[in-house]
Formats: sequence, structure tokens, C-alpha cells
Amino acid sequence: MKRNLLALLLCSLLALSVASCAQQQSATQNSATTNAPNGDAAINTAHAPPVQIVRQEMVPVEIVPGGATEAIVRLTVADGYHINANPPTYPYLKPTQLDVASANNITVVGQPVYPPAQTKKFSFDPKPLDVYEGTFEIKVPLRASNDAAKGSFSLAGKLQVQPCDDQQCYPPRTIDVSIPVTVK
Repeated sequence: MKRNLLALLLCSLLALSVASCAQQQSATQNSATTNAPNGDAAINTAHAPPVQIVRQEMVPVEIVPGGATEAIVRLTVADGYHINANPPTYPYLKPTQLDVASANNITVVGQPVYPPAQTKKFSFDPKPLDVYEGTFEIKVPLRASNDAAKGSFSLAGKLQVQPCDDQQCYPPRTIDVSIPVTVK
């Protein structure tokens, strides 16, 4: 009888312990604010902003076989918002990053060229941050092989941004891009 009572007591304690750990882990994962490693900035990951913050415009590209050019991705950030620059001020911030895949004998021949950052002070961080606001362009160097077929197609890519307003940053997001290319 004592053994059964002891076993029941131990099982009950174990069950309570597991439930408590699960509840703490859930509360930690659902937390709306995460602190930066150095304690500087709080990032709100609970809610997405109510507007489309980043709009993209792809400038059509024309290239000849054996030629080189730049693709231009024009971005407009909504008023009252910004996105992190590339490179970002702190390593824990997500930079704006464009990745474009080569296709149809059109090769991406280097890293995207990001515009100079604007350095701005925001209420959620004691130090100024490097950001992009308004309208700006990211350029991608391209080269066509000598045997690139004439015609029109698109180069697919992914644009990663982390939008913020003056109070907080929102979860990073990925935007699909499609750059129109014509080989003449």
C-alpha cells in the first residue's frame, strides 16, 4: 500500500513538473517582445503591420548575347515605416537581402548593389540605425552568354525585408520577385 501511494505521489509530481515546463515554454514562445543579445532593442514579433509596407517595381531589362547590364529592383517603403539596411547596424537585425537566380543563359555575375543607408534614430533603440525609407533601388549585375536565345522571360528571386515603424520591428518577410528580361 505504501509503495502504491509513493508511486502515485511520484507520478503526480512528475506530471505537474512536465505541465509546468510545457506552460513556461509556451509562454516564452508566445512572447510578443524579444530582446536583442545586448539588450539594446526590443523587436515585436506578435503582430504584422496593417498595411503593405514594401512595394516592388521591376524595371524591364534588355541585353544582347555576350552583353552585360544591371537589373534594377525599385522598392518603395510606406510612409512611417523603414526596413533594415544591408548591412544592418547590428548582426541580430535582418538585412534587406535580394537573391536572384540565373536562368536561360543569363548569369548573375556578382552581389546585388544596395544603396547607401540612411542613419536614423528611433524610439525603440538608444542608438541610430542604418535603414532604407521611401523609394530606392537595388541593382543586380547580369551577363548573357554568347549563345543566349533571343526572347523574353523572367529571372526569379526572393527579397527579404524586416519592416519597422518608430515603435517596433515586425517579423521578417520574404517577397517573390520576377525581373523581366529581353534578349535582343
